[in-house]
Amino acid sequence: MTVEEHEVLARAEILGEALQQVNDTTDPGEFIRLLGECNAMIRQITRIDYGRVCAPAGGCDCGGKC
Repeated sequence: MTVEEHEVLARAEILGEALQQVNDTTDPGEFIRLLGECNAMIRQITRIDYGRVCAPAGGCDCGGKC
């Protein structure tokens, strides 16, 4: 892996940890809204539809919107 790929993975891990903390302390609707905002920003910056790539099967019941 390149240095850039390692950096991307490290940042994704930090984001995942932060989202887990928010998920543990926030009501589900607010968490889904925040997750949607994160996915939109990731999509805008990377041109990758992160919500579709990483959405768990049968996960949040958002219909593919997060």
